[in-house]
Amino acid sequence: MRQWGIVSEYPPYLNIKLKRAIIMSYFELLDKGEIRELWVSGSITKNPSGTAGYAIVHNYVPLKSEVCPEATSNNAVELVAIREALRFGAGRGLETIYSSSNYAVKGLMHDIQHWSRNDWKKTDGKPIKNKELVMRITC
Repeated sequence: MRQWGIVSEYPPYLNIKLKRAIIMSYFELLDKGEIRELWVSGSITKNPSGTAGYAIVHNYVPLKSEVCPEATSNNAVELVAIREALRFGAGRGLETIYSSSNYAVKGLMHDIQHWSRNDWKKTDGKPIKNKELVMRITC
């Protein structure tokens, strides 16, 4: 599975006319509110406490990419990317968000039920990391 980084350009095999056609079709999709799936990724230059950023991509087209000052670790910026994709996809028919982060996917899809029942603590009794970001996404 391909792991995404911050996307700054289109795949090299696309020619300029095709790039323009894709961009225009995405503007039309956005106007109609028809974005069903998004790919997200976040990264940080020095884990922890480096410069962080994330991207939201749909079919190789970067829809949003930003520096993320609030993230202090690679896992945190992955959660920020998912949060921003949820905001971006709100009201547009978003069904699926893809992420290469096992931490974010497993945490938000499986562990979240246990954490919320266990006062946001792991099975060893220690508080979960990135609690505020997880709660902003799920609450």
